[in-house]
Amino acid sequence: MWVPRLEEGISRTVAIVRALRMAIETGELPANTRLPAQRELAHRLGVNLSTVTRAFEQATQEGLISGEIGRGTFVMPQSRAASLFAETIAMAARIDMARITPPRIDDAVITETLRTILAERADEAFAYPSLLQLHRGCDAVRDWTRWRGLTREPAHVAITAGAQAGLQALLSMLLRAGQSILVEEHTFPGLRTTADLIGIKPVGITCDAQGLIPEELEQAHKRTGATILFATPNLQNPTGAIMGPARRKAIAATIARLGLLLIEDDAYGSYTGLAPLVSECGRPHILVSSLSKAFAPGLRFGFVVGDHPAVARLEKEVSMSSWFAAPIMIETATKLIANGVAMNHAGQQRRIVDERWPVVKRIFPDAPDTPRTHLWLTTPPGGNFARLAEKQGVDIAPASAFSMTRQGGDFIRCSMTSVRDDAELALGLAKIRDLGAHLPQRKTMAA
Repeated sequence: MWVPRLEEGISRTVAIVRALRMAIETGELPANTRLPAQRELAHRLGVNLSTVTRAFEQATQEGLISGEIGRGTFVMPQSRAASLFAETIAMAARIDMARITPPRIDDAVITETLRTILAERADEAFAYPSLLQLHRGCDAVRDWTRWRGLTREPAHVAITAGAQAGLQALLSMLLRAGQSILVEEHTFPGLRTTADLIGIKPVGITCDAQGLIPEELEQAHKRTGATILFATPNLQNPTGAIMGPARRKAIAATIARLGLLLIEDDAYGSYTGLAPLVSECGRPHILVSSLSKAFAPGLRFGFVVGDHPAVARLEKEVSMSSWFAAPIMIETATKLIANGVAMNHAGQQRRIVDERWPVVKRIFPDAPDTPRTHLWLTTPPGGNFARLAEKQGVDIAPASAFSMTRQGGDFIRCSMTSVRDDAELALGLAKIRDLGAHLPQRKTMAA
């Protein structure tokens, strides 16, 4: 028998209606459930019968319940509360392979860090950023990039509200409307959004399973005259490409020979264990990254590092712009990096991806041997694969979200990190395989 615990501080009538609504929304009282008789419920709750009667009348007016003479009172299946529960169940049953979110790890460490900051530095966390706070944050960024394998300590560090904010700030300084920037033929949507905002033209470069192809990069430069390259050598988004040693050397040599400025996105680099490519390119190339993919997406802590004048300018001016990270985020990230928690967290997430990879290889035996956070798959022609997958309860990201052309090709990106467990991963991959998705056949340069 349903006997709710009533909320204090409000009338008993309102408390009963609220309890009914909550029980229906959460599924405690499913649609068509018969409610206790009013007299019995009043007795169990210790209230007057008239109180329960008024509550049932109000709930009936709201469409939550309906009474039938001789049968009793039932939960209405078409009520908004019941619909909310049905929507929640439907969403929970879906397999999310569209978003690349870090694998979930115990959040207690984040909670404890925030509690410590609020106890020790609440005045700084919610004030304007101080110079000391910025210095601590920049020192933490240098610790992170050192951990990531950056061989030279950057002369300049600018802290931003995520990697995309840093990239937008940089490109706004480096390029004017109408100018071109070289990018991989499929790149992350934030670059396209930024390009649209500031009016620059992304030029897509043909890639293979290791990412940028040196000859294609050179041809694109000669064709357009563009001198800035934005690329992701370590776990490219969306293709998952990882440059091997020979390819890295070839791309670094091409960049040097053509006099290009490399802006490297290292958001996923921690999953590979490989150092950023800028370490092999000399000065004054730029690294853009954040803790969103390596730690937690809600921690809006990004950074831009390098010896380039644009980074120096951004370092000086970012605190006066909307690109700047909130002080509480700076304090949190600083503490997490300084005590090694962020690095340990990223290491655990990498191990989770490694442990999931045998599932991927079982469904797609031709998948790369090196684990990665996402797969780039070819789909049957027609452009409606995402809709077909959605009907099977699987959400994926279509190529059109990443392509420099309107069509984007018959590809999809599938995340290995946002699923709840191995069983859900296997089910999602099996469903898209059965719909016709498969690994693309690409020629690659020697690793």
